[in-house]
Parts: sequence; structure tokens; C-alpha cells
Amino acid sequence: MNRKLFNESFISKTLIFSLIFFILIISIATVSAASEIYVSPDGKDSNIGTNSSPKLTIKNAVNVATSGDNIKLKNGTYNLSGDYNIVLSKNLTFIGENAIIDAQRKSNMFKIQPGANVTFINITFINGLDYQGGSISNKGF
Repeated sequence: MNRKLFNESFISKTLIFSLIFFILIISIATVSAASEIYVSPDGKDSNIGTNSSPKLTIKNAVNVATSGDNIKLKNGTYNLSGDYNIVLSKNLTFIGENAIIDAQRKSNMFKIQPGANVTFINITFINGLDYQGGSISNKGF
């Protein structure tokens, strides 16, 4: 009887450990699943968006991104005609390397939609113009 109790305890502990290990592996896989898409004022939208082959426009990077991705803006000023009124309806993080986004007083650059969680890191916004905000119109609150 003592031996049976020992086996049941061992099996329970093994199952709990296996379950915790499985959850940990899934969590790590989910965290590392975010892609990085690079954009540069010297890039091309036909590029694949890697560090060595960046895209040209932020809008193109947003279009190919999936929720949870990081869009990395390489050093430079972004003010292309295709980079206005970019609708953000997915969770994205924009990370600048001394990046400046210049809306040239034409409009705002980003329209964050309800339910979207968007983060901007190390990016300077200038010359945004819109009655609902400057460079960013946030409907995602």
C-alpha cells in the first residue's frame, strides 16, 4: 500500500512538471514569434524588410506585418507621399533608430483603430496636421 501511494505521488508530480514545462515552451514560442520588419529612407518596398534589405515606406511595412510584430525604422527622415493616414488595426511596436516622421503639415501619419495596441519608441514626430490630433489620431483607447 505504501508503494502504491509512492507511485501515485510520483505520477502526479511528473504530470504537473510536464504540464508546467509544456506551458513554458509554448510561452517562449509565442514571445519569440514576433517578426522584425525594417524600413529605411534608402530602402525599396519590393525588399523583404530585413536589416540588410529594408522596405521604403512605413505603410508597406504595416501592410505585411502581423499583430505583435516590430517595425524598425532605420536612421533618417520619413516623409513620403505613401506614408499618410496609415490605418493601424493590429498590435504593433515601432522602434526608431533616430527616426523622424515628418507629416509635412498635410495630414496625420497614423490612425490607431479601436482594439489596436500600438507602441512608438525613440521616434520624433513633426509637422502633423489634423483636427483629431497631430501625427497620430488615436481611436484605439
